[in-house]
Amino acid sequence: MFTLIGIGMIVVVVFLANREQRKDTGGTDDYIRHTRQDIRGVMWLLAAVVVMLGIIADRIQ
Repeated sequence: MFTLIGIGMIVVVVFLANREQRKDTGGTDDYIRHTRQDIRGVMWLLAAVVVMLGIIADRIQ
């Protein structure tokens, strides 16, 4: 159950991030684009941790 909740949260965050990315016009600086890529990488790492903790919590129950 915890794993499904974690995956659901990840899907919502990915959906919102993609929506914000589409709103972006071509006038942004390269620094901002690289920062967004870094943030996206950190988001995927945190998503992996959330799923892993969900699996551990499901096994404990």
